[in-house]
Amino acid sequence: MANATSNVRISRDAAVVLEQLTARLGRSKAGVVEQALRVLDETTFAAEVHDAYLRLRADTEAWRAYSDESDSWDRLAGDGLPKETLEAH
Repeated sequence: MANATSNVRISRDAAVVLEQLTARLGRSKAGVVEQALRVLDETTFAAEVHDAYLRLRADTEAWRAYSDESDSWDRLAGDGLPKETLEAH
């Protein structure tokens, strides 16, 4: 079923953008849609991770526990690299 396809209705505006992208990228409509979905999925995942860290940082007790555990893992790594702090990023 690897070659199974599906039809999806999109607005005329979206169809115009899709046509423009296929021309600019030299790819099929399906290829452009698949790439766009992968990018959206990755972007959404990154935003969800970021939001989760913000929630974790907002909870002082949970953040301390996370930091303590992270410090423990850093000591076990034994890679000799200096400890980075999230505050610096």
